[in-house]
Amino acid sequence: MDRLKWTWRWIEEHWPKLTLAAFTVFILAPVAVEWWEARQAETKKQEREAAIDRVNTGASIAGALLATAYRSCSRIGIDSIERCADYEGKLLQEIGAPMSAQMALGQRKEYNDHCLTLYDAKYCNGLLNRAFQLSLAEPEQRSSD
Repeated sequence: MDRLKWTWRWIEEHWPKLTLAAFTVFILAPVAVEWWEARQAETKKQEREAAIDRVNTGASIAGALLATAYRSCSRIGIDSIERCADYEGKLLQEIGAPMSAQMALGQRKEYNDHCLTLYDAKYCNGLLNRAFQLSLAEPEQRSSD
């Protein structure tokens, strides 16, 4: 019986602390969890948007480099960027095209690796092709000396 009296007395003495603990567990904890989940969802949304922006930017850069490489390789008589990248020219005019092709192919690979983590191959190839066609349609920039 003494044990029961002691327990009730302890509860009466610590009632404010027990109430606060119960309030924290049953009221604040679910609110905190809900806030945390909302914050995580917003962070994931922002990360996905940033990844999508990187895909679009990557396609633009790769398309521009591929168009430049295509033009350079065409000037030296090679119609394939892949073959042009392996070409070892002897003349000064032939040296820049393979370097341009290698850089463009590297950028294309980097773009594809990133894009395929978010989209299917058809979408990635279509976006890159569109960027390539737009870059190819731009007039070539020549330095004015």
